[in-house]
Amino acid sequence: MGITKMQSEHLRLSKTIFTTSKTTLQQGVHLVMKAHTIGLILLQTTNAFLSPYGRIKNMNSIPGRVETVESLRGGALEALPAEVVNLPSTVTSLVTSSLLSGPYGVVALAAISAAVILPLTQVKNMYGVSVGYGGSVAAIAYVLLQTFVPAKGDISHLLLGSSLFYGIRLASFLFVRDVAGWKPPASREEPSRMKRVPFALSLAIFYGLMTTPLLYAMRTPSAVGTSLHRVSMVGTGIAWAGAILEAVADGHKFLSKLNVDPKSKAFTGPSTGVYTMTRHPNYSGEVLFWVGTFVAGAPSFGKSIIAWLSSTAGLYGIVSIMNAATKGLEKRQGEKYGGQKAYETWKSDVPYPLVPLIKAYPLSPLLAREIGYGRYFNGLKDFLSSQPSVANKIELVGKEDPTVTGNFEVSVAATGQLLHSKRQAGQGKATSPGERAAILEQIKELLDEDD
Repeated sequence: MGITKMQSEHLRLSKTIFTTSKTTLQQGVHLVMKAHTIGLILLQTTNAFLSPYGRIKNMNSIPGRVETVESLRGGALEALPAEVVNLPSTVTSLVTSSLLSGPYGVVALAAISAAVILPLTQVKNMYGVSVGYGGSVAAIAYVLLQTFVPAKGDISHLLLGSSLFYGIRLASFLFVRDVAGWKPPASREEPSRMKRVPFALSLAIFYGLMTTPLLYAMRTPSAVGTSLHRVSMVGTGIAWAGAILEAVADGHKFLSKLNVDPKSKAFTGPSTGVYTMTRHPNYSGEVLFWVGTFVAGAPSFGKSIIAWLSSTAGLYGIVSIMNAATKGLEKRQGEKYGGQKAYETWKSDVPYPLVPLIKAYPLSPLLAREIGYGRYFNGLKDFLSSQPSVANKIELVGKEDPTVTGNFEVSVAATGQLLHSKRQAGQGKATSPGERAAILEQIKELLDEDD
């Protein structure tokens, strides 16, 4: 009797768990039975434990117990339905056929990712976005390498090589960093194991979207010598450059902080090497890698709406995450190192947080507060505009050194916070002349320090 569509979907969802656990289950059952036998022998030869088990007279009782266990389980492993026994091979065939052609390729990518993430999140929930992230990319690249036969002169396998390198390197690095920086679990409780499953599956879908360009680059590689092939070559080069940049930046940062006391608030870098290109070259490398992957795969998208939508969603998602991560790290670094000469000098020398030559300044701690106190900011600007000496100095210094503008905004934000606290205390809508003079003096001191 054939299986229904609903049963087929259930089998598809459970393929990962069963594929990885069948052998373990078989070995586990046999091991349990052997342990049970040994336990009975020990119980019969140890007087201290004979009384609770008085009904055990001899080893003839063991076969009956085996039959009981098998009946409770629903039969021996060999007696399981053919659909279940053949599930691993069925799942493998479904994944392979979906990767080769058809509209379910992205679903197959997500299934491969889920096979990696589901077990890892059961160990530690956040492994889904660290070790599981790199592991998913590596697993997808490996499966694609095993599924597709390369054409002569095709560089898509070189693109997969960059993903394989990226995934293995990232997963191993994050695992080593997690082990090296191990500390007792925080008081925050981990979600229950069942509640981790939706989180893991959502990550698997996201990673499937991100790696969609790899799938289509393998399905329909561009012809050698064409302009589209040259675009793929450029994208592959960008992907490799990003993967290598991130590897170098991660290694540099890890080694520079390896022997530093985590409780120390002194800025010790890294501020040399690739950290003179941007302040967060590891994030820059990650963005570069995924942009390159998208560019390399785009010539193979053709008119496929699934390819364009999935790849664009994946790229948009990871770039947004990296941008948010940069802002968050800038905020934490500002809170920890703000005001230290070494840190401020490095920030001044390297004004690019994420992308070289672009001073799109992520949120610093004070600028973040500025946004929170935005309704008070216009009043502060009006106050400052009434002070010609300060306004002229800001304009003059800003022309000589554009980076001062950002520093001035920080000082303005700090002043805005002060005004906010005054108003919260119910001291009126405007500050007194004495308070305005004190605020102005603070701003002058900050500007003098920046000079």
